[in-house]
Amino acid sequence: MTAPAPVLALSPDPNDLAQVFQKLEADGMDPKEAAKLQELGLVGAARFGQRLHVAFPLFQDHHTDPAEPPVGYVVEDLSQPQAQLRRFGAPGLWRFSHRSGYEGADRLVHVFTSTPGEALALWNIARLEQGFLPQLEQDTIQRTVFVATGWTGQEHRARLWARAKADQASLVLAYRDDDKGRIQSQSMAQEAQKQAIPTASVTGVLSLLSLQNFAQLWLTILREGAERLLERLKAAREARRKRQQEIEAAKRGQGRG
Repeated sequence: MTAPAPVLALSPDPNDLAQVFQKLEADGMDPKEAAKLQELGLVGAARFGQRLHVAFPLFQDHHTDPAEPPVGYVVEDLSQPQAQLRRFGAPGLWRFSHRSGYEGADRLVHVFTSTPGEALALWNIARLEQGFLPQLEQDTIQRTVFVATGWTGQEHRARLWARAKADQASLVLAYRDDDKGRIQSQSMAQEAQKQAIPTASVTGVLSLLSLQNFAQLWLTILREGAERLLERLKAAREARRKRQQEIEAAKRGQGRG
């Protein structure tokens, strides 16, 4: 009996991997961290003719076993100026976990994102501990699991709910701030409510800064600096608070009219 053909043949060429690392580093990832992702089998290089792609493996279940063959891959064409993701093979999950350095921390958090790039950006932002994502910066968090769910079916999500409930984990929704992302977030929040699983959303920071995704937020932090961007965020929150006060005052005025 012969083994099934792989969904996607990854490139073993060191030059191809070097270009993938350059892409990850351009997205703000430390070279050592990029190499670790590759060692864990969470990222690779794939060629389609002359075009090189970053490849992220997808797995069936919530737990990624390096010995388990991936069911599919999500790939990003490095020749394109804008990220264009495609899937090869069956739908599945991409995930990785991060343990905090807090002594005595005991809380497990699952963070749902659309793409691996979003998950990696969230990880980098949370590690700054500057207040951009307070829900992911608390000293009670022992482990954070970042799960990219953009290419999953309902059966995969059912496994996520079951696992989160078994782990007594809280869920953080971090989908894109666009129509599709809002629909995904609303669907996940409704299902979590049915399962009595606590949830929080971190997408509000994107809308305040007029950004669509966390990859953009991470690159903006790198470009402008965390302190300057936090000042912008504080001003945006204050402006929103004042607008809300004006709306409430207008409603009260109408009620007296």
